Amino acid sequence: MTVWRALNPSRANRGVIRSDFKELTDIEKGILVGLIEADGSLGIAKNRGKWYKKGFALYPYIYIVNTDLTLMEKVARILGNRYNIHVHPQGKSHKGRKKVYKLTIKKLAHVLDLLRQLYPYFLSDRKKKKAELIMKFCEIRLKKHLEGMAGTKAWEYGEEEIRLWEECKALD
Repeated sequence: MTVWRALNPSRANRGVIRSDFKELTDIEKGILVGLIEADGSLGIAKNRGKWYKKGFALYPYIYIVNTDLTLMEKVARILGNRYNIHVHPQGKSHKGRKKVYKLTIKKLAHVLDLLRQLYPYFLSDRKKKKAELIMKFCEIRLKKHLEGMAGTKAWEYGEEEIRLWEECKALD
């Protein structure tokens, strides 16, 4: 099952969240899992700010980081070229080192889609557990977004979402 970003209420398919993520091949899944396990990260981040209604926002993420731009471009192609590769800023202590490239996936539906496909391939128990927590978090948030179209407060975080964030953070 695939999911996608929040909906335009004027569309005929209102109330449906889907993604245009293609089904990855086993080789593509293996490549992505290997990069995430070795040079990547996944989790639930907490951003603080007075502009957030609760003073913070939680969001899932998958990062893939590497110094090989050609490899990162191939990863972007596997993911349908929908994510930009950013050059990680280098401070004074990084002078003379290779540039670091970072691909970030943050959209709820995209993270959920990708983790559903990659989950069986994770070797690390820690990353597998984090993937489970993130998938549950995404499912709850996406359900709230759908309900939000009916007038509920989709931006509010429940106890379950906070618990999932705390458990995920404890695994770092």
